[in-house]
Amino acid sequence: MADWASETAALIERTVANVRERTVEPAHRITRIIVFGLLGSFFVFTALLIVCIVSFRALVVAYNELPSPHDNAWMAWMTLGGICLLAGAFLWGKRKANA
Repeated sequence: MADWASETAALIERTVANVRERTVEPAHRITRIIVFGLLGSFFVFTALLIVCIVSFRALVVAYNELPSPHDNAWMAWMTLGGICLLAGAFLWGKRKANA
């Protein structure tokens, strides 16, 4: 009779390794993708927000240098609104229609 204790231990070890390979490792990969995706999107969103704030402030300062009343924030709003409108129209034209 063979060494049944070591064979049983090897069988249990193989079974646990197979279960881990099929369940834990894919879940670990998916979790890493989700976490790094959320982290990256947070950084991109924050950077875009800071760029928008800085560009708005720069436009207000630039428009206040014009010889007119010093309340030209509306011109900065119109400029950024026009840029966003043009970008949206461009992206709308690039979309694909549903089949």
